[in-house]
Amino acid sequence: MANQVMRGTHGHDAEEEAIVGTRCTNCDAPLSGRWCSQCGQKWSPLDPTWHDVFHETIHEFLHLDGKIVCTLRLLFLKPGELTAEYFRGRRARYIGPLRLYLTTSLLFFVLASVIPNANFTPASSSPKHGHSESSPSTGTGILSRIKAGSRVADLNSEHFDEALAHTFPRAMFALVPVFAALLHLAYRNRNRHYPAFLYFSLHIHSVGFGFLLFTLPLQSFASDTWITLAQGVVLLVCFVYLVKALKHVFGGRTSAALMRAFAVTSAYLVVFAAAVGAVIAFLFYQLGQPASH
Repeated sequence: MANQVMRGTHGHDAEEEAIVGTRCTNCDAPLSGRWCSQCGQKWSPLDPTWHDVFHETIHEFLHLDGKIVCTLRLLFLKPGELTAEYFRGRRARYIGPLRLYLTTSLLFFVLASVIPNANFTPASSSPKHGHSESSPSTGTGILSRIKAGSRVADLNSEHFDEALAHTFPRAMFALVPVFAALLHLAYRNRNRHYPAFLYFSLHIHSVGFGFLLFTLPLQSFASDTWITLAQGVVLLVCFVYLVKALKHVFGGRTSAALMRAFAVTSAYLVVFAAAVGAVIAFLFYQLGQPASH
């Protein structure tokens, strides 16, 4: 066994020595090891063997898997610690805030569209009939078109839900910097730059989507009572999480963190409701477009 280890070690050292003096295939900088000091690309043989492919695949999988475990453990079990680690400069071992948000939100919206919703019953009317019934009889103003679109949505709810499913994730992504701005305003005396609150906001929204994932199976029940109750519990848990995370990341007393969390959450819910209303009105406006003759 010792001889095998020595041979493996010598083989690895010989490969390292062979790399030194070659040039990076990406930026043509001279290499002093496996990683290019200029562009960061890892050296790999131009004509890889199956051993090279297998070794690289296992390494990348274990590296990513380790990042996922470390990231999710801190994100859900230690409120605010993932953001604090990011502020400390310890970032290589974790998934970045933006990628984490995109992953959790994508997973949520995909599963929400795949899991059957017992409370959704597609309309039997055709889109063409919907347009003919809902076209505005007088005027072509914005309100008339929105009203016409609402009638189209009633007659063709499946088409409206599909449009909403495409638009709502974008609206949620746009609300992330809004939440960060509210936090920045609440902590305006802490001399923190806005990006710090943006990272915090990305992590908080990732936690929210993560908790909401567990409520999705409940939408297959005939009654929506259970999923409504579960979503209420998630909202309460997220608020408690927010208080703990704010105290951990930005310091201060628990009472101060509680008041800031309540103020920010209240303002954010108002903005969220307005955003949902704006998205629905926009979709109604699009659906209310008069049919071309």
